[in-house]
Amino acid sequence: MERPWKRIALDAVAGLTAVVAAQQLRHVTEASPNPEGVELRPRWALVGALSSIGWGYASDADIGGLRRSRLRRGVVAVSWGALSYRLQPSDSSTTYSVALGNGIGTLAYRFWFGVVRPRPGGAK
Repeated sequence: MERPWKRIALDAVAGLTAVVAAQQLRHVTEASPNPEGVELRPRWALVGALSSIGWGYASDADIGGLRRSRLRRGVVAVSWGALSYRLQPSDSSTTYSVALGNGIGTLAYRFWFGVVRPRPGGAK
């Protein structure tokens, strides 16, 4: 059972960075001249977590050739970003919740598929 430790470490750093960035966003927003209360919105945190878990699985399982093609990966990432931008409200609480959920989802996915179990699709 192969464990691609470089990928696991990279995803762990990315997940931790997203969590820290979300916390920094919260602190910066609350310290602004016109502070608005930044609160965690569980529904949007779940959206962020499911989004990162779905992206991780699609990449690991090479769905649609995402892992093999940088062009496809780029097109899907830009399309998903544009769709997310259109669908989510543009306020600090939603942005904070999605970013926090994204980081936690990345960490949870990579812990489960990478440390506990092998990555789907025999990803290398």
